Amino acid sequence: LEEDEIDKERGVILSEKMSRDSVSYRLMEKQFAEILPGSLITERFPIGTEDVIKAAPRDRFVDLYTRFYTPARMTFIVVGDIDAKEMQAKIETTFGSMTNPSTPGPDPDLGAIKQPEGIKAAVFADKEVSSTDVSLTMIRPYVEKPDTAAVRAERMMLDIAHSIISRRFERLSKVEGSAIGSGSASDTVLFNYAELGSIDITAANDRWQEVVPILEQEFRRALEHGFTEAELAEVKSNLLNAYEQQVKQKPTRKSEGIATVLARSINDNSVFSDPVTNLELAKRALDGIDASECHRALKTFWQAPEVSGYHLVLTTKEKPEGAETELAALFEESRGKPVEAPAAREVVPFGYTGFGKPGTVTSRKDVKDMPMLDSFANAVFEGGGLGKHSNDELQQILAGKNVSSSLAIGEDAFTIGGSTVPADFTLQVQLMCATLTDPGYRNEGLWQFQKAIPEIYQQLKYTPAGPHQEMQAWLFGGDSRFAVAPEAKLASYTINDAKKWITPELAKGYMELSIVGDFEIDKILPDLLATFGALPARAAAPAALADARKVQFPNAPGIKNFTYESKVPQGIATTIWKTAGIRGNQKEFRRLNILGEI
Repeated sequence: LEEDEIDKERGVILSEKMSRDSVSYRLMEKQFAEILPGSLITERFPIGTEDVIKAAPRDRFVDLYTRFYTPARMTFIVVGDIDAKEMQAKIETTFGSMTNPSTPGPDPDLGAIKQPEGIKAAVFADKEVSSTDVSLTMIRPYVEKPDTAAVRAERMMLDIAHSIISRRFERLSKVEGSAIGSGSASDTVLFNYAELGSIDITAANDRWQEVVPILEQEFRRALEHGFTEAELAEVKSNLLNAYEQQVKQKPTRKSEGIATVLARSINDNSVFSDPVTNLELAKRALDGIDASECHRALKTFWQAPEVSGYHLVLTTKEKPEGAETELAALFEESRGKPVEAPAAREVVPFGYTGFGKPGTVTSRKDVKDMPMLDSFANAVFEGGGLGKHSNDELQQILAGKNVSSSLAIGEDAFTIGGSTVPADFTLQVQLMCATLTDPGYRNEGLWQFQKAIPEIYQQLKYTPAGPHQEMQAWLFGGDSRFAVAPEAKLASYTINDAKKWITPELAKGYMELSIVGDFEIDKILPDLLATFGALPARAAAPAALADARKVQFPNAPGIKNFTYESKVPQGIATTIWKTAGIRGNQKEFRRLNILGEI
């Protein structure tokens, strides 16, 4: 922990703190302070305070690291195609000399959890908040239970109950004139310290006064009357399918994901179980779960003896006078109105199974070119930094600044884009202009891409992603621009291949500059003239691409099968219609989007 290295990071962390700062984040801090008053959690939000980031001496970092980053608190996880004994020996050789300090830091005391008595209303307002939300929150101390099959089954019952309530809100939100935009029910465990339950609704057009009784009555409807068998069957089917899909995807799981789950199981003091075991446990649990069991689990969670009350929280743009009183009064008034049991919903079979005689494939065309050069070129361009600075150097140079620049390659355009704040606008356009005129094309970008190639083709070979890509190429008449390159072909591309393709357009191609944001054009114009405006003359009009845009859509009606290697018996069916496309047909395109939503 060298002092100069710490100092270099201060700007990076300050930049991160600035980037995550938002109205919603600040409101979240206030809400946590409301439901967890006096808790250490509310005082230690991630990333810390600006004073500490700027001025904390090296000794404080060393002390924290020495007392808390100890072997007794560490777990080393390695997942991959390895020899376990060999890897264990390497870990022991490298880390075996670590020792625990004589006075390690104690586990922090997060503080007592204080529950409200009855309904405690709170209102948070900010004119910049994006939506108006009403939440009913229950909080109580977390009690750890052993990770057994029975505990997981109980957990599943509560998850099902909350899922059904969420579906009810979803349906209500689709009713004409509904006051709710969306709604959900959920629960979570916070740092193995607090257990939270939450009913959340987003109010349409700030109609929170109408939302409060909807929230109260739907919550009470579930507590009093439970759930229907049809509701239960829907959620159980989705749950079971999710577990089944995890089993099917087991052979293609990524090592990083497995390592993350392992780490989580250690933090949660739970059993690490693979998808097959999870499916077996889920089947056993689901077979024994009925609507009454889910009803019981919901009441047990929300109406436990230790629960003395709930937090009723409104987040909105403007806070009317007496808003807390009105909020609580609306909730209490709603409690006096009876709620009926949910109506049973008829389950009908799918009504589209026969459409006449299937068509046949009438033609197929293969075009040889340089497929996936766009993906390759994008990677080596992005990974190569600038002529004068590598990407690592740029990270240091730009620490503390809100600037970015990246290349996107579309069907008919190269786009260099970024985002910034007014104070950094000059640096932003300088960075983008440098990206345009002096890309670095360092080997680092090539190496990173080449390392990823085997994983790309592994997924294409054993997952539906492969045949999906084949289908895309087929839809464009086999045009190589939309095809997957052979692995050897992609691996053979060089930086020079990318440069020869990109450089002419970046150097002389027609260019448009678009800026979107809250700014005064007269104030930013000098920066634009000093950067993009100072470049040599370029093409005055876009290239004529009419012929390049011509592709051969397969004859219709037709049917085509695409296959991939897998032990998983999975198939995907897709029906596709040809349209005129977006270009020059924006009105029709929007109409089709609306039709699709219907």
